[in-house]
Amino acid sequence: MAQKLAIENDCLSWQFLCEGDRLKSLGFHNKLTDHAFELSSIQEIGLVFSANADRLEQPYANVDDFELRDTKIVNPSYVIFHLQSRSANIPVTVHYQLDGNTRRKWVEIKNQGKDDLLLLDIELEDFSIEASTSGGGHGQPIFIANEVFSAIEHPAGMNQNDDGHIHITHFPGKRLSAGESFRSHTALVSVAKENQALEHFISYIQERPLYSR
Repeated sequence: MAQKLAIENDCLSWQFLCEGDRLKSLGFHNKLTDHAFELSSIQEIGLVFSANADRLEQPYANVDDFELRDTKIVNPSYVIFHLQSRSANIPVTVHYQLDGNTRRKWVEIKNQGKDDLLLLDIELEDFSIEASTSGGGHGQPIFIANEVFSAIEHPAGMNQNDDGHIHITHFPGKRLSAGESFRSHTALVSVAKENQALEHFISYIQERPLYSR
């Protein structure tokens, strides 16, 4: 049975669709401009592992077949989704939290298998949006409709923009022992007033010294 869910505050809302074991972000609403943005071609989370836990080795294993197992609404602006891969013994906890103008998303990954794993990539955002987009690159934000920026909250993140298709990736290169967990960096979608996306991004990083390290 399909169920719509939203988290919101005074600045923005983020909408989801929970349909059986599938989780899908539908879009978001910038309350500062009253503009709504629909999302499509969505992958909520994707992981890439090396074929060898000790070094880079192909073929890399792409894990993106995650099913929704449980939902926890912490408060009106914070929800946690518990996912499980169908093909790998890897549960992922996905956190969506609104903080003022900003939607923050991070994941916790656990290796529940018996063997160690080398986690190469965490694909935190992968969606298309019907709006003008610009920017992107290593540590560089993507601007949407000149009133939103999206990026990983770390200068080493890759923020890719392909004509409205947004792909944001964290590259931890982290060895996960059996039973070990790992928390990703945070992916941001942050709204501003009309034509204020760049100014909002500059203000954001000036207020957070850790972002520029």
